[in-house]
Amino acid sequence: MNQVSIIISTYKRVNLLNQVLKSLTFQDNIFEILVIDSHSNDGTKNLVESYNLNTDINVKYFDVDNNVSLKRNTGIKESSTKHLIFLDDDCIPDEHFVCDHLDSMSKNPNALNCGDVFFPKEHVKSSN
Repeated sequence: MNQVSIIISTYKRVNLLNQVLKSLTFQDNIFEILVIDSHSNDGTKNLVESYNLNTDINVKYFDVDNNVSLKRNTGIKESSTKHLIFLDDDCIPDEHFVCDHLDSMSKNPNALNCGDVFFPKEHVKSSN
């Protein structure tokens, strides 16, 4: 089975990031998770280190300037697999997220796969 690298861009959202990481720890076929931060001072780095100590998934932390393109390009450069999945720090994947993406990749190996994101109305009205 193919394995993937999950690339997560984040900035000062440690609580949301924790939910994303927690959801990913229950999924198969993840080789590594790369968390690309921008000098957050909210405990993001410590959170990533705690996942390295308490899970079997290799979670890597990188600190770069606050630029989404730079973050994603850093993730691409530092990843160790040929299959990449990009997430933002507020996109909490469902329980079949990784398997669904791998299934789609196997059917369309040269395609760029995109997913749907659904936000509860109360979140849209109260968040940036």
